[in-house]
Amino acid sequence: MHHQKKTSPQDFFLNISAFGSFACVLVSFGVILFSAVDFMLLGMNDDLRLNFVNAIAFFVAMLPTCIALFAHIEKSYRQFPNRRGSMVRRWLLAATLFVSGVSVIFDLISLLAVVFQGGFAYTELIKPIIVGLMATGVFLLFLSEVRSLKQE
Repeated sequence: MHHQKKTSPQDFFLNISAFGSFACVLVSFGVILFSAVDFMLLGMNDDLRLNFVNAIAFFVAMLPTCIALFAHIEKSYRQFPNRRGSMVRRWLLAATLFVSGVSVIFDLISLLAVVFQGGFAYTELIKPIIVGLMATGVFLLFLSEVRSLKQE
């Protein structure tokens, strides 16, 4: 079995593309949820419809790309297990944990500020909850990946 010790350009671009496509899927999913909340509470208008349609199109295009990239990377890791701990992957995991952790904290601050100001409009409460749940999910997902790296 051939073992690579250095990160190849292919590893670099595959990981960057996979994490980037994951971010695109996550953002488009958030826009879909936000648009659905706005639609339910405020009604449909042309701007909302355009945002919703664009987000769905982006989500539908990026989700298979994201899944394919991560599947290809996982297949590569099964073939070359030492690539799992590559520096590029570790940096991307650390950056993702940092950004999602900061998002959770600032989202909690935003939610508390809304509550303390007495602004109990549903859109002001539901949107931070959506962002908080998504950021927490991402944080926990990648935290489990970091923990599995440390166990290897």
